[in-house]
Amino acid sequence: LGEHGGHISSKVRRKVIGQKARWIPALYGEAVREIRAAYQNLGYLQAKVGPAQIEIKDDHGTVHIPIVEGSQSRVASVSFRNNLELTSLELLELIDKAAQLSPGAPLSASGVEDARIALIRAYRDRGYIYCRVFSDIIKNEDKTKVQIAYRFEEGLQVHIGEILVRGNRHTRDSFIRNRITLGPGDVYRLDQALKDQRNISSLGVFSRVQLRLIDEDTPAERKDLVADVAERKRHRIQVGGGLSTEDGPRLKLTYSHLNLFGAGANFVSSMKLNRQVFFDLYGDEAAADIRKRYSEFDGIEELTMGLEREVRLSIASPIFHQLLFDPVLRADLINERDNLVFYFLETTSATFGATLTPAKWVKLALEPQLSVVKLDCISDACETE
Repeated sequence: LGEHGGHISSKVRRKVIGQKARWIPALYGEAVREIRAAYQNLGYLQAKVGPAQIEIKDDHGTVHIPIVEGSQSRVASVSFRNNLELTSLELLELIDKAAQLSPGAPLSASGVEDARIALIRAYRDRGYIYCRVFSDIIKNEDKTKVQIAYRFEEGLQVHIGEILVRGNRHTRDSFIRNRITLGPGDVYRLDQALKDQRNISSLGVFSRVQLRLIDEDTPAERKDLVADVAERKRHRIQVGGGLSTEDGPRLKLTYSHLNLFGAGANFVSSMKLNRQVFFDLYGDEAAADIRKRYSEFDGIEELTMGLEREVRLSIASPIFHQLLFDPVLRADLINERDNLVFYFLETTSATFGATLTPAKWVKLALEPQLSVVKLDCISDACETE
């Protein structure tokens, strides 16, 4: 404390205590509710948790949360009502697989809900997209045994009418339709529709793909299936350059055409050019030989022989998901020229191949190649070798 001109001022510094280190009854009340819910989810329906109690000594407290677990409730039986499409045995196998919810197992509230969702998915995969499933937990007097009852409103089984394609400007309708395994008259299966949607997306042609039923919210036995797509940009040009002591000034051009002919094929052409200028780095004798050879180029030879290059033309098919191992076919035509110290080498090659994917972690490539090589020696060392 200090006195200044008749006024008394005081400064008190207090340590700020983090929320986790403070006694806040409301937060402990929320924690007690979460603990009780966790116990009930494990089948302890009579579990008693809290209230939280605190013992304070000086400025520190010890919090006690009393817990009485009670008896664990177990599943006595599982029953199904109004299920016509699937038998009770099939449904029981589904929920046992989804949530291990079979007679004798501990009751789990989240398991009951997981099983209900699994039943809805099973029905939707059989075309019952309007199916509704309700669950009830019936307890005995001491709550140690419970009966779980599932009630079904199956609704209509939906069949596919027409297959429509929207949003494609350059892609052929048939290219998309051929990759939809569901056809007119088929039962609409949600899992199959999602698989077809993923396969079309994996082609790399579209930025967005959605396979859906038209007016899905209105129940009907026949619905048209539409593939809504948004195409990626088809053309891309890249330009790059640089300078190297080994290659001299260099230039790279790349042009890509996506979705060639509207059939999902990809075309890529690239050209790398460079002109050697740092001959002295090869040593006096080698520099003299290669400089002399360059001086003999005249007119068009300056471009065809003086420039080192790699020209590549490539075309690749889309993924054929409908065939075994999802093959991709490709063809490459390559022309390369290297002007080295002892020889000039020009190679023209054609490669035809296929890539197969027998598993997600395995890829097999078959690439037979045909090459024509032209070797031009510029020193005695090359001819001797």
